[in-house]
This record gives sequence, structure tokens and C-alpha cells, in this order.
Amino acid sequence: MRVHTYYILIIPFILCLLSCGGKKTDQQEETKLDLTAPVSIEIKAADINKEKGVQGVISCVSYIPLSDEVLLSNINRVLVSGDYIYILDRSPKIVCFNKKGKAIYSIDQKGTGPKEFANLRDFTLDKENGLLVAYDNGKRRLSYYDIKTGAYLYDKPITFLAPKNICLTPEGFYFHTPEHYNYANEKEKHFFLFYSKSGEKIDSSFLPHDAIADYAFGLGDPHPFFYNDDNILYNKPFDNRVYLLENGGITPFANISLPNFLPMEKIEDKMDPVTLSHSDYSFGISDLYIIDNVLHFSFSKEGYIQTVFFDLEQGRLLYCGTRVSGVPTKELPLYSIISGASGQYFFSIVSPEQIFERQESHPELLPEQLKNLAEDANPVLVFYKINK
Repeated sequence: MRVHTYYILIIPFILCLLSCGGKKTDQQEETKLDLTAPVSIEIKAADINKEKGVQGVISCVSYIPLSDEVLLSNINRVLVSGDYIYILDRSPKIVCFNKKGKAIYSIDQKGTGPKEFANLRDFTLDKENGLLVAYDNGKRRLSYYDIKTGAYLYDKPITFLAPKNICLTPEGFYFHTPEHYNYANEKEKHFFLFYSKSGEKIDSSFLPHDAIADYAFGLGDPHPFFYNDDNILYNKPFDNRVYLLENGGITPFANISLPNFLPMEKIEDKMDPVTLSHSDYSFGISDLYIIDNVLHFSFSKEGYIQTVFFDLEQGRLLYCGTRVSGVPTKELPLYSIISGASGQYFFSIVSPEQIFERQESHPELLPEQLKNLAEDANPVLVFYKINK
């Protein structure tokens, strides 16, 4: 039986009211996803539901079993765009599936040759120009592939930075650089976020490094960029503020207040990560996705990942509690970490092990296409609608 470990955004980090610093470009405008000002969201300890699951808040609407033509073992990143699903596997490779779950192509040419990669750290999509752009942190370059076929086209060196993650907006690239050990003496590079119009040089820098840049948390390696169709949200480590990336700058989008928020002194004192993860402190905002004016995000508290659904239009909390769905229902037979948003639906990757368990415990709740799924099959992409 093949062993799977799946795409888990394990605790990105957060700290209340850190100084934002940085620069704006001359072209920056104040577009805020139909909001006239940053939204304020306050979560209190009494809001955290420890009994009830997310039933009634969301419902499953469709399922895409990913074919076994290309086997997946450790999923690091999932993007859904149009009729296609793009998955970064830490083996490493990037696999493109269609909406029927059929594998279209795989980018897996690892090696020392000019058209081969050393390691795929991250990828992004340039839909306007029909490109898939992969970040090869082994060779310190951006590699460009045809988005329809996966054919290698060309690459650009990126030796001026050593980012952990990348994303691409219509205006240019953003690079997330949460550490500065690669250029300890180059103070101009001690920022969490950089913008580059061409991907070949730094044009703007945002959010200066602080004690967080020297704190080796050691539990997971979360992604800071969250794709919401044509908008990308960003949350830096241990920050409670969320930004919209636009026009080569950053626009404040939301301020999120959590109960017993992790104080900066604990980061400065380098609090043991295991102790922190099981503490009463709240931290680790992640999974920031929006559908139908409802914002989903997660955070960590008391050893559990809490999931939140907040109605941006009405300014009210719909749900806050553990991710566990409790007793499965016909409307929600499966539920796993929200991995993204596409159109009017949230989506997540559900492991075949979880589906196999449902086959044994609640077969009457599963759709026909999942009733015979093998335990060692590829995972299933599950789409959810919000119930308001």
C-alpha cells in the first residue's frame, strides 16, 4: 500500500500590530476587493466552538478523483485555474490535471541539464501569456513552461534574491523572503516581501524584517500567498494583517484580532515551537480564501487548528472551531483542509485513506464515483459551497 502525506498548510505565523514599513510604488491604487477600507475581524475565546463541526456552514457540491496516471505522494501546492488543476508534488514535480481528473502533463525533468531543474520550490501561473513559471531554488532561477503542454521554454536567473515563495500578478512578481541568512550583511534585502516587475531585479520592498526573521519555528513550511481567482492575498509570518497584492504594491485588506494573541516577546525569546503549538496562544493565520463574500481562514490555538468562516458583507462570524466536521452528513460526507478557492467554491484535497474510512463507516453518504476508490489511489479534489 502506498503511503501518502498530503498538502497541509501547517501553521503560518502571526503577530498582532507589527510595524508594516516598506514602500509603495507611484502606480499603487486603493482597490480592495469591493471594500472601501480594511475589514476588522475580532475572534473571542467564547466564539470558538469545541463541540459543533462545520455542518450547515458548507456543503459538498462536486468531486474530482485525480487519476493514477501520475502518482502523487506529498502535495505541496494546488492551484485551480479555468478547466485545469495544477499540483506541486514535493518529489518534486508539477502535474496538470483537467476537471475530469485526467493527467494532462507532468513537469518532472530533474537533473543537471540546461532544461532540467534541481529542485522545484514553488510555481505560479501567467494566464495572460500562457505560461507556468516554476521557481527552481536549487539553480536559483525562474523556469518558464507552456501552460497547455508543460513544454520547457526558457529560464531567467534569480541570483539577486533567495526567496522561499513566489507569486505573479498582472503587474509582476512578488517574492517572499522570511529569512536573511543568505545575505546577512545586505540590509537592503532584510524585508519579508519584494516586488519585481520583470523578475530580474528588485523594484520595491515591503515589511522590514524583525525578530521573526531569526526565529526558526521548525513546524511546517507554510505558503504566504493565497490565490482567489484574479486576486492574491498575502500574510507574513506571525502577523494579524492581511494584504492584497496589486499594482506593484500592497493594500491593507483585513486586520484579524485573535484571543490571547501571541506576544512578540515570545518570538524574541525564541519560545520552543512544540510548547508554542500546544499553548493557549493564538497564532498562525493561513488559508485565506474568499467565495460569495465569505472569508475563510485558519489559526492555531491549544494544539488545534481552528477554522473560521466570516461574512464580509454582513460583518458577522459564521463559524469558528476545529476543522473536524464531526458526524458526516449527506451534505458534508467529507471535509478536509480548505486548499483554495475557484469561482464560487472552496476546495480541498481529501486523502483516499479518509474516503476509504467513509466507505466502511458511512457508505450510504458517498457519491457513486467514490464508493469503489482504492485506499492507495490518488487523492480527490472536493468542492464546497457556502450556506448563508
